[in-house]
Amino acid sequence: MTPASGAAASGATNAKAVRQANRALQKQIYAAFAKYQDIDAGSISVKAKNGAVTINGTVTDAALIEKITGIARGVAGVTSVTTKLSVQRPLGQ
Repeated sequence: MTPASGAAASGATNAKAVRQANRALQKQIYAAFAKYQDIDAGSISVKAKNGAVTINGTVTDAALIEKITGIARGVAGVTSVTTKLSVQRPLGQ
């Protein structure tokens, strides 16, 4: 194995570890959301990249935006949270 190919393999291993860590963080955030019945995690997507979290989707009440942001910030490993949630009332309300 040449040093260059070893570096490439190491880079691939590091990239894989980073992806795994990002997915693990996303799962931890979804698990935190699942503790609250008023949060419909099915209408929310979470992306994590090196501790920076972006939350997209819809909620039924504006107050949930702050709640969701706070819950995500409370998860170990989260360094920042960008919330791109919008309020969408259920039909008939």
